[in-house]
Amino acid sequence: MTSTNGDQPTWERKRAQKRKDVRAQRTANHHQELRRQGAARGFKGVAEAEWNIVRSAIGRLPQEQRDDLWRQTAATLRQIAENAAVQKP
Repeated sequence: MTSTNGDQPTWERKRAQKRKDVRAQRTANHHQELRRQGAARGFKGVAEAEWNIVRSAIGRLPQEQRDDLWRQTAATLRQIAENAAVQKP
């Protein structure tokens, strides 16, 4: 059933709301995992949980986007490592 005032059809609004709810739940789960790992294993646990979140988020993308994002991520991590190596006394 569609609306008569030119707004989005009901099914589109419901789908958009469902996407919003799923995104909110996923974010809440990520926050909970970070807190749980922080409490259990400290800073290293949080870092590992963050990496798992990044991997799962990238894994949900289409292959072409995923490959491009992994290349960008790898380049950024290399740059961070090089900067950290230069800054060491």
